[in-house]
Amino acid sequence: MRPTYDDGKSIRFFSFGAVVTPNTFDYMGVPPLLGRAISLEDGRLGAPPVFVMNYRLWQREFGGDPKILGTIFVLNGKPTTLVGIMPLQFNAFGANFWLPAAPNYGWLQLVGRLKPGVSAQTAGADLDAIAHRMHKPNPGGIFPEDKFAIVPQTLLDSLIGNFKKTLYVLVAAVLLLLLIACSNVANLLLARATAREREIAVRATLGATRGRLIRQLLVESFLLAAAATGAGCVLFCHWA
Repeated sequence: MRPTYDDGKSIRFFSFGAVVTPNTFDYMGVPPLLGRAISLEDGRLGAPPVFVMNYRLWQREFGGDPKILGTIFVLNGKPTTLVGIMPLQFNAFGANFWLPAAPNYGWLQLVGRLKPGVSAQTAGADLDAIAHRMHKPNPGGIFPEDKFAIVPQTLLDSLIGNFKKTLYVLVAAVLLLLLIACSNVANLLLARATAREREIAVRATLGATRGRLIRQLLVESFLLAAAATGAGCVLFCHWA
Protein backbone atom coordinates (compact mmCIF):
# COMPACT_ATOMS: atom_id res chain seq x y z
CA MET A 1 0.00 0.00 0.00
CA ARG A 2 1.44 3.39 -1.02
CA PRO A 3 -1.29 6.02 -0.60
CA THR A 4 -1.17 9.72 -1.30
CA TYR A 5 -1.83 12.32 1.31
CA ASP A 6 -2.85 15.94 1.05
CA ASP A 7 -1.39 18.29 3.69
CA GLY A 8 -3.30 21.25 2.31
CA LYS A 9 -0.29 22.54 0.39
CA SER A 10 0.60 19.69 -1.94
CA ILE A 11 -0.17 16.06 -2.61
CA ARG A 12 2.66 13.70 -1.67
CA PHE A 13 3.18 10.00 -1.16
CA PHE A 14 3.55 7.98 1.99
CA SER A 15 5.90 5.07 1.53
CA PHE A 16 4.86 1.47 2.22
CA GLY A 17 2.02 0.93 4.71
CA ALA A 18 0.23 -2.12 6.09
CA VAL A 19 -3.31 -3.05 7.05
CA VAL A 20 -3.34 -4.88 10.40
CA THR A 21 -5.97 -6.41 12.65
CA PRO A 22 -6.92 -4.14 15.56
CA ASN A 23 -5.30 -6.40 18.18
CA THR A 24 -1.87 -6.39 16.46
CA PHE A 25 -0.28 -3.79 18.73
CA ASP A 26 -1.59 -5.40 21.92
CA TYR A 27 -0.29 -8.75 20.67
CA MET A 28 3.20 -7.39 20.03
CA GLY A 29 3.26 -5.61 23.37
CA VAL A 30 4.92 -2.40 22.17
CA PRO A 31 3.27 0.80 23.47
CA PRO A 32 3.18 3.88 21.22
CA LEU A 33 5.64 6.70 21.74
CA LEU A 34 2.89 9.29 21.37
CA GLY A 35 -0.87 9.01 21.29
CA ARG A 36 -2.44 5.57 21.13
CA ALA A 37 -2.23 2.42 19.07
CA ILE A 38 -5.00 0.96 16.93
CA SER A 39 -7.71 -0.51 19.16
CA LEU A 40 -10.48 -3.06 18.71
CA GLU A 41 -13.00 -0.25 18.29
CA ASP A 42 -11.12 1.04 15.25
CA GLY A 43 -11.75 -2.24 13.41
CA ARG A 44 -15.52 -2.18 13.73
CA LEU A 45 -17.71 -1.37 10.74
CA GLY A 46 -18.51 2.32 10.64
CA ALA A 47 -15.62 3.33 12.92
CA PRO A 48 -13.85 6.60 12.02
CA PRO A 49 -10.78 5.89 9.85
CA VAL A 50 -7.52 6.18 11.80
CA PHE A 51 -3.88 5.23 11.33
CA VAL A 52 -0.61 5.01 13.25
CA MET A 53 2.73 6.27 11.92
CA ASN A 54 6.23 4.94 12.53
CA TYR A 55 9.04 7.00 14.05
CA ARG A 56 11.18 7.43 10.92
CA LEU A 57 8.34 8.70 8.76
CA TRP A 58 7.30 11.08 11.54
CA GLN A 59 10.83 12.49 11.76
CA ARG A 60 11.42 12.64 8.01
CA GLU A 61 8.15 14.19 6.90
CA PHE A 62 7.15 16.24 9.94
CA GLY A 63 10.37 16.90 11.86
CA GLY A 64 9.15 15.04 14.94
CA ASP A 65 6.40 17.58 15.63
CA PRO A 66 4.10 16.16 18.38
CA LYS A 67 1.31 18.51 17.31
CA ILE A 68 0.79 16.34 14.25
CA LEU A 69 -1.32 13.96 16.38
CA GLY A 70 -5.00 14.34 15.64
CA THR A 71 -4.36 15.72 12.16
CA ILE A 72 -6.70 14.47 9.47
CA PHE A 73 -4.87 13.25 6.38
CA VAL A 74 -6.44 12.37 3.06
CA LEU A 75 -5.21 8.84 2.38
CA ASN A 76 -6.20 7.77 -1.12
CA GLY A 77 -9.06 10.22 -1.06
CA LYS A 78 -10.35 9.14 2.38
CA PRO A 79 -10.03 11.43 5.44
CA THR A 80 -8.03 9.48 8.05
CA THR A 81 -6.95 10.68 11.50
CA LEU A 82 -3.43 10.14 12.84
CA VAL A 83 -3.83 8.77 16.38
CA GLY A 84 -0.35 7.52 17.34
CA ILE A 85 3.40 7.45 16.74
CA MET A 86 5.29 4.21 17.35
CA PRO A 87 8.82 4.15 18.86
CA LEU A 88 11.98 3.91 16.77
CA GLN A 89 12.57 0.18 17.35
CA PHE A 90 9.06 -0.81 16.19
CA ASN A 91 9.11 -1.90 12.55
CA ALA A 92 6.28 -4.39 12.12
CA PHE A 93 5.98 -5.77 8.58
CA GLY A 94 8.51 -3.19 7.34
CA ALA A 95 5.72 -0.60 7.13
CA ASN A 96 5.91 3.14 7.71
CA PHE A 97 2.30 3.37 8.86
CA TRP A 98 -0.52 1.04 9.83
CA LEU A 99 -4.26 1.08 9.20
CA PRO A 100 -6.87 -1.09 10.96
CA ALA A 101 -8.37 -3.91 8.91
CA ALA A 102 -12.15 -3.99 8.61
CA PRO A 103 -13.99 -7.25 9.53
CA ASN A 104 -14.63 -7.96 5.84
CA TYR A 105 -11.04 -7.38 4.72
CA GLY A 106 -10.23 -10.05 2.12
CA TRP A 107 -6.52 -10.82 2.65
CA LEU A 108 -4.55 -11.32 5.85
CA GLN A 109 -1.07 -12.44 6.79
CA LEU A 110 -1.37 -14.12 10.18
CA VAL A 111 1.27 -13.80 12.90
CA GLY A 112 1.28 -16.07 15.93
CA ARG A 113 3.37 -17.65 18.66
CA LEU A 114 3.80 -21.41 18.70
CA LYS A 115 2.74 -23.22 21.83
CA PRO A 116 5.70 -24.99 23.52
CA GLY A 117 6.14 -28.45 22.01
CA VAL A 118 4.14 -27.69 18.85
CA SER A 119 6.00 -27.60 15.52
CA ALA A 120 5.25 -25.16 12.70
CA GLN A 121 4.10 -28.05 10.48
CA THR A 122 1.61 -29.28 13.09
CA ALA A 123 0.23 -25.79 13.62
CA GLY A 124 -0.08 -25.31 9.86
CA ALA A 125 -2.03 -28.54 9.45
CA ASP A 126 -4.40 -27.56 12.29
CA LEU A 127 -4.98 -24.10 10.82
CA ASP A 128 -5.57 -25.56 7.36
CA ALA A 129 -8.22 -27.89 8.77
CA ILE A 130 -9.90 -24.99 10.59
CA ALA A 131 -9.91 -22.88 7.41
CA HIS A 132 -11.61 -25.64 5.43
CA ARG A 133 -14.24 -26.11 8.14
CA MET A 134 -14.93 -22.36 8.01
CA HIS A 135 -15.34 -22.57 4.24
CA LYS A 136 -18.07 -25.23 4.28
CA PRO A 137 -20.88 -23.09 5.74
CA ASN A 138 -19.90 -20.20 3.45
CA PRO A 139 -19.06 -21.66 0.00
CA GLY A 140 -19.83 -18.38 -1.70
CA GLY A 141 -17.37 -16.41 0.40
CA ILE A 142 -13.95 -15.05 -0.42
CA PHE A 143 -12.67 -18.44 -1.69
CA PRO A 144 -15.72 -19.96 -3.43
CA GLU A 145 -13.74 -22.69 -5.20
CA ASP A 146 -12.04 -23.89 -2.02
CA LYS A 147 -8.59 -23.46 -3.63
CA PHE A 148 -6.62 -22.12 -0.73
CA ALA A 149 -4.33 -23.33 2.03
CA ILE A 150 -2.52 -21.99 5.07
CA VAL A 151 1.26 -22.33 4.75
CA PRO A 152 3.24 -21.72 7.97
CA GLN A 153 6.48 -19.75 7.84
CA THR A 154 9.00 -18.77 10.48
CA LEU A 155 9.59 -15.07 11.04
CA LEU A 156 13.01 -15.37 9.39
CA ASP A 157 11.56 -17.04 6.28
CA SER A 158 8.84 -14.42 5.96
CA LEU A 159 11.41 -11.61 6.14
CA ILE A 160 13.99 -12.92 3.67
CA GLY A 161 11.70 -15.07 1.51
CA ASN A 162 13.48 -16.68 -1.44
CA PHE A 163 16.74 -14.85 -0.74
CA LYS A 164 17.92 -17.21 2.01
CA LYS A 165 20.51 -19.04 -0.12
CA THR A 166 21.71 -15.77 -1.62
CA LEU A 167 22.12 -14.27 1.84
CA TYR A 168 24.08 -17.30 3.03
CA VAL A 169 26.42 -16.95 0.05
CA LEU A 170 26.87 -13.24 0.77
CA VAL A 171 27.57 -13.90 4.45
CA ALA A 172 30.14 -16.55 3.51
CA ALA A 173 31.78 -14.12 1.06
CA VAL A 174 31.91 -11.39 3.72
CA LEU A 175 33.47 -13.79 6.24
CA LEU A 176 36.04 -14.89 3.66
CA LEU A 177 36.87 -11.26 2.90
CA LEU A 178 37.21 -10.57 6.63
CA LEU A 179 39.52 -13.56 7.00
CA ILE A 180 41.71 -12.33 4.13
CA ALA A 181 41.85 -8.84 5.65
CA CYS A 182 42.81 -10.24 9.07
CA SER A 183 45.51 -12.38 7.44
CA ASN A 184 46.95 -9.34 5.65
CA VAL A 185 46.97 -7.30 8.86
CA ALA A 186 48.65 -10.16 10.73
CA ASN A 187 51.37 -10.33 8.07
CA LEU A 188 51.92 -6.57 8.29
CA LEU A 189 52.22 -6.72 12.08
CA LEU A 190 54.64 -9.63 11.83
CA ALA A 191 56.77 -7.74 9.31
CA ARG A 192 56.71 -4.68 11.57
CA ALA A 193 57.80 -6.77 14.56
CA THR A 194 60.62 -8.28 12.50
CA ALA A 195 61.81 -4.81 11.51
CA ARG A 196 61.92 -3.88 15.21
CA GLU A 197 64.19 -6.74 16.25
CA ARG A 198 66.98 -4.30 17.18
CA GLU A 199 64.61 -2.19 19.29
CA ILE A 200 63.25 -5.28 21.06
CA ALA A 201 66.79 -6.53 21.70
CA VAL A 202 67.77 -3.19 23.25
CA ARG A 203 64.69 -3.23 25.49
CA ALA A 204 65.51 -6.79 26.59
CA THR A 205 69.09 -5.74 27.34
CA LEU A 206 67.82 -2.89 29.50
CA GLY A 207 65.82 -5.36 31.58
CA ALA A 208 62.44 -5.64 29.89
CA THR A 209 60.96 -9.07 30.50
CA ARG A 210 59.47 -11.22 27.75
CA GLY A 211 55.99 -10.69 29.17
CA ARG A 212 56.41 -6.92 29.10
CA LEU A 213 57.60 -6.98 25.49
CA ILE A 214 54.67 -9.15 24.44
CA ARG A 215 52.28 -6.88 26.35
CA GLN A 216 53.63 -3.84 24.52
CA LEU A 217 53.09 -5.47 21.13
CA LEU A 218 49.59 -6.55 22.12
CA VAL A 219 48.69 -3.03 23.28
CA GLU A 220 49.88 -1.57 19.97
CA SER A 221 47.85 -4.15 18.05
CA PHE A 222 44.79 -3.44 20.22
CA LEU A 223 45.02 0.30 19.53
CA LEU A 224 45.16 -0.36 15.79
CA ALA A 225 42.16 -2.71 16.02
CA ALA A 226 40.19 -0.18 18.11
CA ALA A 227 40.88 2.60 15.61
CA ALA A 228 39.82 0.37 12.70
CA THR A 229 36.65 -0.70 14.55
CA GLY A 230 35.75 2.91 15.30
CA ALA A 231 36.23 3.91 11.67
CA GLY A 232 34.15 0.94 10.55
CA CYS A 233 31.31 1.87 12.92
CA VAL A 234 31.31 5.47 11.67
CA LEU A 235 31.13 4.30 8.05
CA PHE A 236 28.39 1.80 8.89
CA CYS A 237 26.27 4.44 10.65
CA HIS A 238 26.79 6.82 7.74
CA TRP A 239 25.85 4.39 4.98
CA ALA A 240 23.32 2.15 6.78
